[in-house]
Amino acid sequence: MIRCPRPAPYLLTGLACATAVAAAQAPAAGFKVLHEFRGPEGAGPVGGLTLGPDGALYGTTVDKGAYSGGTLFRISTDGSTLQKLHDFGGPGGDGAEPHDDTLHIAPDGTVYGTTLKGGAADAGTLFGWRPDGAYARFYSFGADGGETGREPRSGLVRGPDGGLYGTASIGGDRVCRSGVGCGTIFRFDPATRTVRTVYALRTDDLLSYPWGTPVIQGDTLAVTAHGVTDNGGPFTVRRDGRGFSPVAIGFGATQFAAAVARDANGLLWGVSLNDSGDTQGTIFSVDGRGDFSPHFSFSGRDGAAPYGRLLFEGGFLYGTTAAGGKFGCGTVFRYARGAGRVQTLHDFDCKDGNAPLAGLVSDGRGNLYGTTSAGGRFQNGTVFRIRP
Repeated sequence: MIRCPRPAPYLLTGLACATAVAAAQAPAAGFKVLHEFRGPEGAGPVGGLTLGPDGALYGTTVDKGAYSGGTLFRISTDGSTLQKLHDFGGPGGDGAEPHDDTLHIAPDGTVYGTTLKGGAADAGTLFGWRPDGAYARFYSFGADGGETGREPRSGLVRGPDGGLYGTASIGGDRVCRSGVGCGTIFRFDPATRTVRTVYALRTDDLLSYPWGTPVIQGDTLAVTAHGVTDNGGPFTVRRDGRGFSPVAIGFGATQFAAAVARDANGLLWGVSLNDSGDTQGTIFSVDGRGDFSPHFSFSGRDGAAPYGRLLFEGGFLYGTTAAGGKFGCGTVFRYARGAGRVQTLHDFDCKDGNAPLAGLVSDGRGNLYGTTSAGGRFQNGTVFRIRP
């Protein structure tokens, strides 16, 4: 039997540990922990990494740092240098607890992101950091009463109109969810530093809690709703706020934590966090007609609770699970479309990381990078590299 580790502090739902013999693991000689967070430079990197134009990786943590509100950091791809760029949670209504699944980095090196908490209404912020070290809080969510949303758990993506699009997990329609709001898609204009609502989920949409950065194709935004206690799932809406279209799931998935990703053929691929049956997460696709197709369901021994966005690389899908695997601390996996199974590339043993909650990023040279929200020598999370 496999003993369950101590639960990671940033998981949002209970996760079962694998209690069966683990599936065969592919050699992962290329796995390396690049950094173990101690606390002063941050703790709990729940978000993913973004490759910057300078060749370094940028990311955030949700905890510790100077004000216990998390940090913005930059790390070299060999792990030799980690630089703390900003401490969140400071005086003056700064943002706190960034949960970006990805940061947006402009060509001039300006880093844009969001925080879950902090700001004028303690409902999150949208911020920018420049390479000269200047930091600015561009927008406070909730200061308008929540019309544009509250508590964003997404990063930002640039649209063809130059705007940056993201999601807020609650707020918007004040009737929805007894006044809490079911969440919004918003647009930030970097030139005017203003935010407007693109779409606010309503009660009759039967979806709530939008999660993760939207995927943009032309005028269409593809978004994932987490679902809270209701059924979540992907949906699309045009950038002008019209044409809301939910995807009919039809197989019992209950919660979705990760944003979707689009392949070269226009298919959307994603993962559900858990299902109504015995499975512990599913890899699925959605075609151009909106038809939902489940492809693989995790059992626990091959991983459980995939939180992070899938990555397309070299004809494969790569991802992470937050739990399960040989030691119950999560996995890195590879999936060949149509194969019917995943290949485990690494089983986290908690000493080298625990509970990865984000997807992976590629440097284009065969190396994949990611974070774990906990584990490592100091139990504050890690940055890792794997070469499949």
